[in-house]
Amino acid sequence: MKLKKAIILTLGISLLLSGCSSGTSDENAEEVKPVAISVSKVLRTDIQSIKTVIGKVKPSQDISVVAKTPGKVSKIYVEVGQEVKKGDPLLTIEDKDIKLQVEQAKAALNAASANLDRTSGGSMELQLAQLKSTLETTRMAMDNAKTAYENVQKLYENGAASKRELDSAETGYKTALEQYNTAKSAAELTEAKINSESIETVKAQVKQAEVAYEIAKTQLENITLTAPMDGVISKRMVDAGEFVSNAAPAFTLVNVSDAVVEINVTENMINKINVGDKYKVVFKSLDNQEYTGEVISVSPDADPASNTFLIRLAISGEEGKIKGGMLATVSLVEESKKNVMAVAIDCVVEDGGKKAIYLVDGELAVKKDVVTGLSDEELLEVSGDFKEGDTVIFKGQDFVKDGTKVTVIN
Repeated sequence: MKLKKAIILTLGISLLLSGCSSGTSDENAEEVKPVAISVSKVLRTDIQSIKTVIGKVKPSQDISVVAKTPGKVSKIYVEVGQEVKKGDPLLTIEDKDIKLQVEQAKAALNAASANLDRTSGGSMELQLAQLKSTLETTRMAMDNAKTAYENVQKLYENGAASKRELDSAETGYKTALEQYNTAKSAAELTEAKINSESIETVKAQVKQAEVAYEIAKTQLENITLTAPMDGVISKRMVDAGEFVSNAAPAFTLVNVSDAVVEINVTENMINKINVGDKYKVVFKSLDNQEYTGEVISVSPDADPASNTFLIRLAISGEEGKIKGGMLATVSLVEESKKNVMAVAIDCVVEDGGKKAIYLVDGELAVKKDVVTGLSDEELLEVSGDFKEGDTVIFKGQDFVKDGTKVTVIN
């Protein structure tokens, strides 16, 4: 800017001196001082018309992490913003009730297997009598456990019993109920076998018990929720002591190793952008640092609300500096031409509604009308009566006209 002002000042002084000199006498009129100018060249080059679009950084991956086993959270291992590796523990579920479920499932399997053995052995009547005795015993135990649970529940509601006592009574009732149901199933199955003399149903019961046992063991194995990938914890939805579901996310995990910028473009631009294209991306919040963004996806459908198309660009070489939510300026190529004539944008002037440039021919400025085309940040496409390599006035063109005597100062 200082250099430009100095050039303009120099040019102004030159014009003033020229004016003064021309007014002294006819002799001095022939000694008009030339106008000082700076020059550049007419180029033949490729040129691109650039359109800038504002976008926002999004993580390349954003995963909701859901617990495989529901239950009460006993421990949380991570905080929001913490980096994790694939397989790192995120939380652990209390295993007391789950272990009990495994034991119950195993007992049911054992009972079903034993029932199959008895059915196959031919002593089904004796087995049925024994099972009915067991059924009556478990029924009484279940009734007693139910009564105890209901009593503790009333005491709890009145503040006379603790939550631990209530949970213990409830577990006792559920265990007795499960044992009763197991005994009832075994008795009914044996009775059915006696009537049908079929073993297939007993085999199916064993298979069902095996599946239930495997499910219970899997739930126990999955009491610790682990990270499914490397990333950063962006959200945590549970705390220790709270119940976690296997239907709602407990954490949100994002991949920050690769930043992605999302932009929206109009229908006029969408067909000019393809996967693999690379564009300049600038982040104002990072001191206008420039990065290269490569198009990784182009939406085939417009957003009905904005009637724009979503474009996603992966940023290379960002080294973790770029954070989610940052704004970026993406320079898109709106149009491009190869091997065209161009000059610096400042070379072109307007005169009487027409555009022109001034060439330098010896010591004289020569005006050439031009037709302009594409432009980028520095160059402007031009066509007219001139050729590549011609010297064109870059500074001082506002102080000359066709035939003005000039001197080059740069």
